[in-house]
Amino acid sequence: MLWTPILKGSTGLDRIITYAFCIGDIDEFMAFQISFALAQILLNSSESIKAAICMTAMIMAMQLCTASK
Repeated sequence: MLWTPILKGSTGLDRIITYAFCIGDIDEFMAFQISFALAQILLNSSESIKAAICMTAMIMAMQLCTASK
């Protein structure tokens, strides 16, 4: 019971650090009109629209599979 918040907190911290390094220039990031921030981060990281779309689609598919009952 105690391990759940510890594990989730450590993986959340890893995600925040990864986002901070992959986001790039904040002013340039805020200038884009994409409403899904994770898609913009993936686009900045991969520098390829096709790769960003593929990764975003994979994340959305995983979310769909975990949310369905």
